[in-house]
Amino acid sequence: QLKTGGTDIETSDTVPNQDIEVRDSSIEKGHIELSEKPQPEGETGRSGRRLSTFLRRGSASSHHIGMRTKKLHELGQVEDLEAVAERQKKEAARKLRQAKAPIGRTLKYARNDAGLFLIAVVLAMVQGATYPGMSQVLSRALTALSSSTVDPNFTSETDRYSLYFLIIALVACVGYGGGIISFMVVGERVTRTVRHLSYKAILSQEMAFFDRSENSTGALATQLAIDGQQMFDLVSLLILTVVASMTTIGIGLGFSFAATWQMSLAVFAAIPIIGVGHYLHLKSLTGFGEKTRKAFEQSGQVAGEAIANIRTVASLAKEDAFEARYAEVTEEPHRFAINKAVVGSLGFAVSQGVGFWAYAIGLYAGYRLVEAGTIDWSQMMNCMFGVVFTASTIGHISSDLPKYVRGKQSAINIYELLDK
Repeated sequence: QLKTGGTDIETSDTVPNQDIEVRDSSIEKGHIELSEKPQPEGETGRSGRRLSTFLRRGSASSHHIGMRTKKLHELGQVEDLEAVAERQKKEAARKLRQAKAPIGRTLKYARNDAGLFLIAVVLAMVQGATYPGMSQVLSRALTALSSSTVDPNFTSETDRYSLYFLIIALVACVGYGGGIISFMVVGERVTRTVRHLSYKAILSQEMAFFDRSENSTGALATQLAIDGQQMFDLVSLLILTVVASMTTIGIGLGFSFAATWQMSLAVFAAIPIIGVGHYLHLKSLTGFGEKTRKAFEQSGQVAGEAIANIRTVASLAKEDAFEARYAEVTEEPHRFAINKAVVGSLGFAVSQGVGFWAYAIGLYAGYRLVEAGTIDWSQMMNCMFGVVFTASTIGHISSDLPKYVRGKQSAINIYELLDK
C-alpha cells in the first residue's frame, strides 16, 4: 500500500489497468494522480515502492532544511536583540551623562519648608563669608608681626586681631552648625516625600513591570534605599557646599581686587587651568555611579531572594549555592570601586595640582610687583591669602563632585519611575 494524502491506493488490485505517474505538482500537494499511460503490469508495484521512498526522503530533507533555517533565523534574531540591547544601553548611558541634575524639580518638594530652606541658605552664606574674613585678618596680623620697626601700639594691635579671630570663630560656629542642621532637616523631609512617591509608583505599575528580572523585590528595595540616600546628599550637603563656596569665591575676589587688581588679574589668569582640572575630575567619575547602582541592585536581588525563602533554602541545603552566587554578583561592584578609586584619585590629584600652580603664578607676580614698587608687602599678602582661601573653596567643591554625580543619577532614576 502506498499512503498518499491520507488515501490508501492498492497498486495491484484496485487499479490493474492504470499506471502511476508522479508529477511535480502532485508531489508538492502530497497526492498522486493517475494517468492514462499504459505500463507493463509487473512494473507497477516496484514503481509504487520507489515513489514512497522518494516521498519519505524528500519530506525528511525538507523538514531538516526547514529546521536549520528556523534555527539560523532564531540565532540571527538573538544576535540582533543583543545588538539592539547593547546599543540602547550605550544610548541611555550617553543621555545620562548629558542630562542635567533635576535640582529645580527636586526643590519643588521643599515648598512646605521654604522658610527653613531660606534660613539654611543665609546660614550657608555666613559660613562661606568666614574664609575671606579670616584671610584678611590673618594677612594683617602677619604684616603687623613681621614689621621691622617697633610700634608702640604693637600689643594693642595684635590683641585686636586676636579678638577678630574669636569673633570669626563664633560666627563660623553659628554658620556651620545652623546651616548643616537646617539643610539636613530639609533634605530628610524631601527624601521622605520622594521615597513615599517612589513606593507608591512601584505599587501602581502593571504586572509586566514586575516580570522583568531587573524589577525584582530585592532590586527595587535596593533602589529605594540607595537612590533615596544619594538624593538626600544632593538636596542637603551639596547645596550647602555650593552656596557657601560661591559666597567665599565672590567675597574673596572682591578683597583680592580691592588690595591689588594687577596681582589679582595675574593670579586669576590660571582659573581656566583650575577649571580644566575639575572638569577632568568630574569626567573621571561620570559613569561609575550608574554601573555601581546596577551591580548593587543585582546583589540586593540575590540577597532578597535568599532571605525571603530562607526556610526553603535551609531545607534544601542550598546555603553554599546562594553564598557563591552572592559572591559572584558582588565581584562586579568591587571591581567598579577599585577602578573608581584609581581613576577618581588621578582626577582629584590633577584638580588639586593646578591650584598650587596658581599659587606659584601669584607669588611670582607679587614678587615682581613688590620689586617694581607697584604694590607693598601688605597688599601682596591680602591678595595672596584671598586667592589661597578661594582656591581651597574650589577644592571643597571638587571633593563633593562624586556626590553630585551620584545624586544626579539617583534623581533621574527616581523621576523616570515617577513619570511611568
